[in-house]
Amino acid sequence: MKRCSKCILPESYPRITFDEEGVCNYCRGSIRSLLHRNEEDLQRILARFRHKGKYDCIVALSGGRDSTFVTYYAVEELGLNVLAVTCDNGFMPEQTKINVANTVERLGIDHIYLRYDHVKDHAKDFISSWVRKPSPAMIAFL
Repeated sequence: MKRCSKCILPESYPRITFDEEGVCNYCRGSIRSLLHRNEEDLQRILARFRHKGKYDCIVALSGGRDSTFVTYYAVEELGLNVLAVTCDNGFMPEQTKINVANTVERLGIDHIYLRYDHVKDHAKDFISSWVRKPSPAMIAFL
């Protein structure tokens, strides 16, 4: 399957086209300029918080591609001093732990594992909070 050489969107994505370099119309078009404007807004916001403490931000690093990209982007593209945090609920596959370790090492950032014991200590709080206001995002912590 053909994919964009920049964003990896597949050829099955609606109304996608590719140029001779394999770059999709979404990367070349108005969406890119919108992202640029949003990045300028983000830089203005970040300027207010940079260097206010030991870290500029905390990133939840699960070891998957989305959180790995967010971590990379925060460090390499935005120049933030990141503290990465991973919650190991006791079911984390070994490859995921390797992904986390590789990301942290390559980016040269500090990292904290919240191990199952920490999660277990707060399980009642997580469940109570979820019952009051259910959210799919909290399921990983239950």
